[in-house]
Amino acid sequence: MTTTNFDSGSLVTNTSVTSATYSGWTFGASSAIDFANANFGEVNVLLNQSGGRSIVLNYNGANVTDFYFKSSDGSDFQLNSFKIDNGPNGASSTFIIVGYRDNASIAPPEAVNLANTKATGNVSYTQQSNATPEYSGLLTFNSAFNNVDEIRFFFSSPVELTIDDIDISAAVVPPTITSATYDASTNSLVVTGTNMTATSGTLNDIDVSKLTLTGQGGATYTLTSSNVEITSATQFTVALNAADQINVEGLLNKDGTASVGATTYNIAAAADWNPAQTGNADATGNAITVSNAQTPAITSTTYDASTGSLTVTGSNLVKASGAINDIDASKLTFTGEGGATYTLTDSADVEITSGTAFTVTLSSIDKAVVNQIINKNGTSSTGATTYNLAAADDWNTVIGNIDISDTTGNGMTVSNVVAPAITSATYDAITGALVVTGSGFLKASGTANDIDASKFTLTGEGGSTYALTDSANVEITSGTAFTVTLGSTDKAAVNQIINKNGTSSTGATTYNLAAAENWAAGADALVNVVDATGNGITASNVTVPAITSATYDASTGALVVTGSGFLKASGSANDIDASKLMFTGEGSATYTLTDSNDVEITSGTAFTVTLSSTDKAAVNQIINKNGTSSTSATAYNLAAAENWAAGADAAVTVADLTGNGITASNVAIPVMTSATFDYSSNVLTVTGSGFCKKAAPIMTSIFPN
Repeated sequence: MTTTNFDSGSLVTNTSVTSATYSGWTFGASSAIDFANANFGEVNVLLNQSGGRSIVLNYNGANVTDFYFKSSDGSDFQLNSFKIDNGPNGASSTFIIVGYRDNASIAPPEAVNLANTKATGNVSYTQQSNATPEYSGLLTFNSAFNNVDEIRFFFSSPVELTIDDIDISAAVVPPTITSATYDASTNSLVVTGTNMTATSGTLNDIDVSKLTLTGQGGATYTLTSSNVEITSATQFTVALNAADQINVEGLLNKDGTASVGATTYNIAAAADWNPAQTGNADATGNAITVSNAQTPAITSTTYDASTGSLTVTGSNLVKASGAINDIDASKLTFTGEGGATYTLTDSADVEITSGTAFTVTLSSIDKAVVNQIINKNGTSSTGATTYNLAAADDWNTVIGNIDISDTTGNGMTVSNVVAPAITSATYDAITGALVVTGSGFLKASGTANDIDASKFTLTGEGGSTYALTDSANVEITSGTAFTVTLGSTDKAAVNQIINKNGTSSTGATTYNLAAAENWAAGADALVNVVDATGNGITASNVTVPAITSATYDASTGALVVTGSGFLKASGSANDIDASKLMFTGEGSATYTLTDSNDVEITSGTAFTVTLSSTDKAAVNQIINKNGTSSTSATAYNLAAAENWAAGADAAVTVADLTGNGITASNVAIPVMTSATFDYSSNVLTVTGSGFCKKAAPIMTSIFPN
């Protein structure tokens, strides 16, 4: 240490100047003042009352408040202490003191009151003498003043500032960082600098939490790894912890000194980064050179089909600056049944949970589609396709300015695939479209084969069932729906038992669609997918039964009726109520059946009534000629009164009275076999067969009025 006391030599005054030099120190003020190295007899101040000389600034009391002293040669020094006096006038005892180097503030401004001892902060003060309002004492300084070249004072009022016994040591040159290297393969950050100083103890020379790295996009990250020792005054090494690794490698994303986005890498050190030397922030110009930048990769995944949770395992995963953006979900593509693929569309991007894992929860849209092709628990689909998750370029930020796509070898293990189930269906009796709704519907490899239509059985009127036979297999339209358009045979049969709009038949049977085992071809063969009950059908557009024509065999009494929409009724021999049928024949004479039996329909378009002997005898009298009309040219007709079709909805009007022509055959030729004559009554009774009605002639008068 070196102390300058200014005691040697004689009085030297410098008047009306802004600075003066004494014993290697230059003293100055913001305006011209008078300077002197005075003893007690020359200028009476507290500091020189015990003898010797002190430097008195502004001894004539000019209106000046700002002063300084500095090394005359501009050299840096460590300031330990000096004595101070506010002069005989004592106009101000309070001031601000600041340490400077190269005209820049190094030690922060600090307030001192000479009337009071001060023991906190970077500057301490011990009062040694006072003659109020004049005070003197000793100022001592901590490491904040280890490397300064100038001290400045700012008083609130003019004073005659006096300085003595300046005690200094050689300047402590602050530590600096000059550069760093980062090896991404070892996660080792090696920092090079100058004048680093060790701190007593272990793992405390460098406060790693003061180090901040700048990289991709100008983003920054402050390290959290453990503090370390310096290996020399010019170097230390930080082994990054797991959290720091994933963050740093997202910033330092390319070999060299700049990121993919051309940001120059930098390491900044905040104040107190080298705790043995306080302060000394070093924020800029500290380049980082990166080597062995790692490429993120996927190794395997698991997928929970119930929750839509996709958990991905990999290596070298990195964080991106910002929130919820480490993984771009839209870059991920599933491969499933039959090699079918699906790329996520609206699932949210996510953060990685570590350098080896992240989880994406699929959106409802993505989950619904993925679950169609991920159709079996395990690592492969029902069609033996190995599941895979492919990641397109930039799926985990931009790394290395190269293509980081990872498309193959990323097997997936699937769990909780839901067994397909039917919940309900609608059936359009006109189009034959059976639209089925449910859950867990799955794809099967190939075309038009997801659903095996032959496995479906419909239940309708009276509990009657019908299993589809000629309807084509179909693809699902989503994970919750498919449509089977019934073949002509199936439609004709189904329409007989699905006999009323709504959810139940005319006989109050609840409609149902039963699915036998293997109806869902995409499902795992080991899973039982039978779904036989509780699958209600809502029917629409059930056709009103109608008669279009009939044939009548007068020999056998067989009335064969053709039409559309003929329906089943619960029970036996009761689909058609024969008593509702009325013939029109010769001369428009009519006859309603009386005791012919009710019958079943033979299809949705036909039924046959065999007339009783009574009905046949009566009908054969008015159906008197083969063909479609009688001998008197009356067109034959079969009228059906309301409720003739017992299977029809009671709320629907089914009466069908006209336009239903009959074609007659085997009308017998009238034959007389014998006769009797009663003379008393003059009655001739003729017996025979095939006697027919004849319409009465219309008489026209030939006589004039």
